[in-house]
Amino acid sequence: MESMKGIILAGGTGSRLFPLTKITSKQLLPIYNKQMIFYPLETLKESGISEILIITDPKNRPAYEALLGDGKEQDLSISYATQEKPRGLPEAFIIAEEFIGSGPVTLILGDNIFKNSFLKEVSTFKKGARIFAKEVHDPERFGVVEFTKENRVLSIEEKPVHPKSNFAIPGIYIFDNRVVAFAKELQPSKRGELEIVDLQKKYLSLLELEAFPMHGEWVDAGTFESLLEANIWAKKNSESSNKESKEKVSVLVVTKSKDARYLDKVIFSVMKEKEVTHCVIIDNATLGDGRLEESVRNYGTRITHIRNDVATGHSEAMATGLDYMRNKVPSEYVLLLEDDTLPEEGSVKQFLDIIKRLPKKDVVLTGNRVNLKRSSDIFYQIPTKGIMPTGSFFEGISLQRINNIVSRLRGYIAQHIDSNFIYIQPVQTFLYAGTFLPMEAVKRADLPDKNLITFGDNIEYSWNIKRLGYDIFTCYNPKIYDLENKDELESLSLFDTKTKEEDVFLKIRNMVLISRRNTTQSAFFLWVNIVLWHASLFILGFLSHGVSRNYFRKVKKIVAGVYSGAKA
Repeated sequence: MESMKGIILAGGTGSRLFPLTKITSKQLLPIYNKQMIFYPLETLKESGISEILIITDPKNRPAYEALLGDGKEQDLSISYATQEKPRGLPEAFIIAEEFIGSGPVTLILGDNIFKNSFLKEVSTFKKGARIFAKEVHDPERFGVVEFTKENRVLSIEEKPVHPKSNFAIPGIYIFDNRVVAFAKELQPSKRGELEIVDLQKKYLSLLELEAFPMHGEWVDAGTFESLLEANIWAKKNSESSNKESKEKVSVLVVTKSKDARYLDKVIFSVMKEKEVTHCVIIDNATLGDGRLEESVRNYGTRITHIRNDVATGHSEAMATGLDYMRNKVPSEYVLLLEDDTLPEEGSVKQFLDIIKRLPKKDVVLTGNRVNLKRSSDIFYQIPTKGIMPTGSFFEGISLQRINNIVSRLRGYIAQHIDSNFIYIQPVQTFLYAGTFLPMEAVKRADLPDKNLITFGDNIEYSWNIKRLGYDIFTCYNPKIYDLENKDELESLSLFDTKTKEEDVFLKIRNMVLISRRNTTQSAFFLWVNIVLWHASLFILGFLSHGVSRNYFRKVKKIVAGVYSGAKA
């Protein structure tokens, strides 16, 4: 398949902005410090599209060519076409038939301004059509889309009196190359134009239309009011981007022990980082002797302290914190910590530096606690591509795991050869403590399941984020340190006498439950793997611990966990 191409429709008469558009095109009007046309150009570029066709009217085409040329100054390839007079948005695809060729195409309206890019939706597109959905307070003014959580479109209405949803359709659309033939089949509406909604309904009738919620800002700068709004937004955005710390980072700390004796150190380390603008502490029923409250008070409004008088499960506490972050804390990134994980000084800035050097921005980083020698601050390369989660704990040996081992070995070798190399290993999941993720991912991903209580919620949350298109990487620099003693951190086997029976039950139940929810395997093969996995577990437990009352109690708990996970 050919790479995605982009079309900017910059025609039209701009009648709603007359007399500003009497002698120039609407998309050549200034939005703060540059012409309007630059904003859709940047959106396409940031979405991974470099080959762009600008469709404009005959009178203004020379002005566009003089302003943008062939696009080399913007690291783009720009060509031009003419729309003699407005006949509707779908005509753009007919005009651009030769330009589109055999690949997919993204159409963006020249007067639509977006804060965010659409890199994930563009890069993962294969077939059909994709539109976007922005929640608004006045949906009756727009085309309205009704869709499911799985992004399947149920209905589309044009300016309905009684909208079925509050989601408007903004002016950016992705289609496969069949769009040209479909556009040629359309008949003009009562107003004498081809309608984009009819094109969308064609794909809807084929069950090939998807809608993706859009959370960033969007302005349709086609009226005097929205043109003013666009200028104000562009000025504000430009000023914020020129500040020394462009990226705002917030920190979420969840306590997991009753005394939280290391929390003061964690707070002190976090709050001296200049990139950190706010810290939220979910105080999960610590001793309550006033020490924490006093420590928090020293930082004023930069810290939000949320106390649970009764200890909840770790999953519920983390879900509470993440829900608060995405609704109440304005920031670009979130660093997740626990009360005994301490980030090294400057680690927040290093996370930001690594993300800036990655070719893709939809990335989650997790700070490994291993201090590898000869690592430096210079990012060299990503050894392998990200891997989508399989959704099951019980898949045994697979080509994917073999690939992981080989790529990790390559990384270790490269690190010892090149002292400027920081090895970044793609992984399927992350632990909460020491994870650095975009706020956009926090806003879009389902919250951790509080019913999982103490085990597996971080794994399922990781998978939720990966399914949104984010890649997860473990990086060995910056480092996140555990402040607990090593003997307290030792991982106990399920059959160890020190391992609590309730922990055995919860771990097994959650492994089965999460796998059932998320697996891509057939039910038959999943259960075959579960049975074989646990049979092996019983054998290993027998060989390492022998037969005892403890062994049979743990076997009983494991069987109960499997049954509970299967029944839930």
